[in-house]
Amino acid sequence: MGMHIAKWYLDFCAPDGSGAIVYAARIQWRRVRISYSATLEFDGAGCVEERMTLRRFQAPWSRDGVTNFANGRLGCSGTWTPLRSRTPLELRPVTMLQTPAGSVRWGLDCGRARVRWNSRGKETEGLGYMERLDVTLPPWELPIQELRWGRFVAEDADAAWIEWKGAHPLRLAWTDGEQVDELGLELSEDSTLRDGPLITTVFSKVPILRRSLPLAMLQVQETKWRSRGTLTGANGKRSHGWAIHEVVRWP
Repeated sequence: MGMHIAKWYLDFCAPDGSGAIVYAARIQWRRVRISYSATLEFDGAGCVEERMTLRRFQAPWSRDGVTNFANGRLGCSGTWTPLRSRTPLELRPVTMLQTPAGSVRWGLDCGRARVRWNSRGKETEGLGYMERLDVTLPPWELPIQELRWGRFVAEDADAAWIEWKGAHPLRLAWTDGEQVDELGLELSEDSTLRDGPLITTVFSKVPILRRSLPLAMLQVQETKWRSRGTLTGANGKRSHGWAIHEVVRWP
């Protein structure tokens, strides 16, 4: 059996800039099968707390149009209620790479949602985002040298972007779930949420992956930020919200 990664990403930011990022992934590679879920929670000042577990998890599920996620091991649960109608992009994943060795498929599940979040008994509300990634090509074999990704959410607008640099360059952007050529987004007041090679961040508490993955993958450098954002639409309307974005560089 080759590589297969199914990864769910959910997040939200409250008005004061506090929020959370949820990762949930099922990884199958050769004889290794791993369930991985983690939260990265941050306050308005950018102070971060991370928790993770390798126990099996229930994938995010939808009921009456609302997406739910709960993980008792992480002590958290949340609901993501869409704030606009889903576009064709949000109904059908995009194939970003297709090779004889495997593929990369990305799905924008919800670009703008009202989120109710409970972390160890503390309730928070904010605006959030959801996506899913399915990869059947080993990440260290991706024809990418640098990945730039991000999302922006406001009460009245949302945006997402992906840029690949390397042998297979790619640049895509969306506003309100529709693809656009240019993204009029200004970012400011960056707060670093995570920075460092994956061996000391994402994989620091996953010994089986540190032993199994090639060194080149462990040395991939990730920097993630939360920033204030202002999105200017084609009609000149300006929307204010929060952005979460990152740069990932392969050695």
